[in-house]
Amino acid sequence: MSHQTPETSIGNAWRQHLPWGMVAVLLFTSCLCRGAEPRGAVEQFTILATVKTVVPLQEFAGKAISVHPDPRFALTVRVESATPVLTGFATGSIVTFAIHSPAKLFGENQPHKQTLSFLLSRETRSGKMRFFALGLQSAATASVGDK
Repeated sequence: MSHQTPETSIGNAWRQHLPWGMVAVLLFTSCLCRGAEPRGAVEQFTILATVKTVVPLQEFAGKAISVHPDPRFALTVRVESATPVLTGFATGSIVTFAIHSPAKLFGENQPHKQTLSFLLSRETRSGKMRFFALGLQSAATASVGDK
């Protein structure tokens, strides 16, 4: 039977667990670094638009701009103005957004043929742009939907 002093048994324990400890520290550090990834530049646009239709997304044929991670409806509008200027949103343009639900955007009101002020948010990260939110903007229309 070998006799170990407290110093050598502690030293052996460190040698035995050192590689896993280093791995744990490296994994923890890499998780922290990923979480610290800077958010992209966010821009907001005021879109004054007249609502044309709201239909379930599976009934819509065409191109829609997704503004929600779980879109279920297609909201088609006629653009009256966009501030600041936004490519593809010229006055008179017909634009369709893929939204989650009309109830979340408009509440119980029926928006058909109403001209409303929308706030459209866009993020640019690593040279890629994506729209990620659409809401009602003005005080006059704020009671129409929930923010």
